[in-house]
Amino acid sequence: MNDFKLKNIQIGFADGAKEAEKDNFFDFFYTENNKYNELLQKYKFIISGRKGTGKTILAKYYQKKNTNPLTIIDYKKLNDLTLHYYIEMYSAKIDKDISKFFQEYYIYKQFVVTIIKNKRNREDFIKKAHNFKEKIKYFRAYYKYKSIYNDIENLYNQLYPDGAYKEKEIKEIQKYIECTGIGSESVITASINGTSEATQEIVKVRKNFTENIQKFKELVCSCLNYISVSIIIDDLDEIEMKDDADSLIEFLISLVTVVNEINMELDKYDTNSKCILLIRSDILSSFNSRNSNINKIITDCNVRLEWFKHSDELKKMILYKIKNSDKSGCLKNYDLDSIKQLLFSTSQDKTNNTFEKIMKYSFGRPRDIISFIDCIIRDNPNENQITFKAFNESEAEYSQTLFSEIQNEMSLHLSNDKIHDIEYLLRSFRKKVFSYDEIIEYYNTHKDQFPSINDIEETLQYLYQIGLIGNTEKKKNIRGRKNQYIYSFSYRNGGELLNKELSLVIHAGICKALNIV
Repeated sequence: MNDFKLKNIQIGFADGAKEAEKDNFFDFFYTENNKYNELLQKYKFIISGRKGTGKTILAKYYQKKNTNPLTIIDYKKLNDLTLHYYIEMYSAKIDKDISKFFQEYYIYKQFVVTIIKNKRNREDFIKKAHNFKEKIKYFRAYYKYKSIYNDIENLYNQLYPDGAYKEKEIKEIQKYIECTGIGSESVITASINGTSEATQEIVKVRKNFTENIQKFKELVCSCLNYISVSIIIDDLDEIEMKDDADSLIEFLISLVTVVNEINMELDKYDTNSKCILLIRSDILSSFNSRNSNINKIITDCNVRLEWFKHSDELKKMILYKIKNSDKSGCLKNYDLDSIKQLLFSTSQDKTNNTFEKIMKYSFGRPRDIISFIDCIIRDNPNENQITFKAFNESEAEYSQTLFSEIQNEMSLHLSNDKIHDIEYLLRSFRKKVFSYDEIIEYYNTHKDQFPSINDIEETLQYLYQIGLIGNTEKKKNIRGRKNQYIYSFSYRNGGELLNKELSLVIHAGICKALNIV
């Protein structure tokens, strides 16, 4: 181990898509939690988890593991969906009456575009043949596929003769969005005056979508008799729909339902083809209170990434990444427990070590731990161990990164003003551990300073649910040991509701960012 330096390891990236592009991505990927095998199951099409839990990495692994020349797996980001809506609908507002038609059309259109972009040739079919008889079979299959491919391409070119969208058209739409705002009620081409005209316009759009959906569906399903096609759609939480958060949630509930129906239809033709959605778990949890039927789909079709509820798996995954990323080769003959003992310092009284402390300062997400360890490595590249001194020196930078991540997660549910007021409340209160009544009293005394916080009890419950605050209690002396403080957080072991009778505690990982000692 004398030759080992911390700079020899790079355990990952905050951006899962970037990590997936590394040459040794397969060596990095941790499979022992069985999530990849779960995603292979026929009806699983939702990958959920908090930001930073590895949804994108799992999806990319699913894509890159494919080596079948007759299987296409395409990865798409959905953050441009609103732009597609504006251009297809000529409207600056998502209309509930026709959004389902648009979603079905949009998904089938993604299959069409994927098929066109990934044209298969005769050799792709022949490769599967083991003898002359099979060669004849695949030869015939290729020519049938080719005929359907040509029909798909011809239909797409008829609908979009200048490509998906004209460059001029996109620029006009983007300029329009900047000028009017996404929540505008205006219509791009001409305003719809009166209920009668609006109804006629909706009927017309619905008819056009229905006709094109049917054409796309028939051609895509025919093509699936010869090849498999799966589409992974990421960044659902990045859709910009600033009318209100409720509109976004309703839109996503509808999208999940539509994708489930499409997958059931595709399964009739090919059991390996499907559309996969990556969704934040906090978004999914908000579905059930709005739609009684969506829970059935989520229960049956969800691959959920919850690392901290299986914290041993999280620890093993991090140590596995460390071992497999070591460029020096010094760690290859050590088991994971030995690597933990070698690389992470232990306190003199043996009650703590830097590995467990890093875990404690995280939100139970791989991204948090990777971010902290990478920060320590950047500051101490030539050291051979992560010491408590190195931990303390890197804590402030990590804390700010972590708090920014949580603020980004909050932005889907809260306004920027409310996020700012929550930060100001915690900063100005300046206590790490406090009672429920204490912070209520402080808020009531200074509420004019936090105008966006209308309901302090509701806000505290929300902060508990996302893990910014937790509960703590002191356990009495047991067998001569010192009194111990027990901490519980919603993402780990604390349940869904804040316990008002126990003391509250700010999460250790964000204290430095809030300047709380």
